Amino acid sequence: MIKAVVDFLREVAPLSIVESDTHIRTAEDAFDKCGYNALKSDTVELVNLSKATLEPVKMAGHYLNEQAVPKILLDNKFIVNVATAKKQKLISFGAGIKNLFGLLPQSDKQTLHPHISDILLDLLLFFKPDLTIIDLTQLLLRNRSDMKPRQFIGVVVGTDPVAVDAYCAHITGLDPLGVEYLRKASDLGIGEALPERIQVFGTEHQKQILESIQKN
Repeated sequence: MIKAVVDFLREVAPLSIVESDTHIRTAEDAFDKCGYNALKSDTVELVNLSKATLEPVKMAGHYLNEQAVPKILLDNKFIVNVATAKKQKLISFGAGIKNLFGLLPQSDKQTLHPHISDILLDLLLFFKPDLTIIDLTQLLLRNRSDMKPRQFIGVVVGTDPVAVDAYCAHITGLDPLGVEYLRKASDLGIGEALPERIQVFGTEHQKQILESIQKN
């Protein structure tokens, strides 16, 4: 999916694929495992946010008040957020907005997990993506340790990151308003979380596939 996005946008402007270190792996390890090194070129760079120059900024304050963030994210950027969707024990469901957690440069991000819903709101307000792309080619309908991913050829694309995540939660059988960060984002008017108010475009075949997923 990342390769498809890069191939589509590389002629438009220089691209930066960003990732940060975690307590179990480095960004470089992630780039290598995902095959991103093959995408590097004169117009495509791989950036480890944990090694980038940082600049303090003031956030919305749901949990993060002042946070040092990579300066590369503060310039005039068109942010394309590419993620997968899966049910998780930590926040019940994760997709595009959960992916923003990786923008934090510190490698010990797991220490912030108890406050993750409020942190995601701060990141969403400060780094609201211009485009969110959710790769549903492998859809985890349960926790990763419980079952293998279900093969499903599909991609959800939208400009409202809340609506995109809410729609993905809905087709996996979850009530989007039961996901704390989606409910809070909806209450704050950041985006639309009610499935019946989200306009979805697609072919009849795609809609039939989604209906079968919801039933199963």
